[in-house]
Amino acid sequence: VRKVAFGVNFAVIGVEDQETIDYSMSLRTLEYDAGEYEKQAAKIRKNVRSLPDKAGLCSGEYLYGFRKSDRLSPVETIILYFGTKPWDGPRSLKDMLDMTDMPRQIADNISDYKIKVIDVMRLENTDVFRTDIKQIFEYIKAAPDKKKLRELIESDPYFKDMEEDAFDAAVCYAKANEMMKKKEYMREDGKIN
Repeated sequence: VRKVAFGVNFAVIGVEDQETIDYSMSLRTLEYDAGEYEKQAAKIRKNVRSLPDKAGLCSGEYLYGFRKSDRLSPVETIILYFGTKPWDGPRSLKDMLDMTDMPRQIADNISDYKIKVIDVMRLENTDVFRTDIKQIFEYIKAAPDKKKLRELIESDPYFKDMEEDAFDAAVCYAKANEMMKKKEYMREDGKIN
């Protein structure tokens, strides 16, 4: 979980790694995000309740410790799926619900919670990524095929001058433990070749 700044505001971004499909992932993600929102709300409640002058609060603000003007920071959880078979799990809470014989008026009003799954092994266009995550995903996708991996490393100059954390992520996700053992020998000027 990281805070990502956007000017004076920020969002809380969570990343969940999956190698196998969790068919309850929509519910689990909802729980993660709700927990983070509740954590933020608890901090706001603590601050409101510690105000020396509560006279300016309306009854609801006073009672619940949350002012009309208080706001939570957005929370987003992204599921990075590295499995060998395509993700076929639910992509929303409604996908998990049994809506058999449910009247349309009720079904349409049931809240949904969509999840964001990046199926890394089947990504067709990594050019959408603006950071070294592009190369990390390309490395992970190519890792099972040594010939493809060699072609990738030799064709992209980034791999001659990698940030250490990007190197660590790539070899960890690709389970290339032998590369991790050789890391110190590949270090040049603080980067990894």
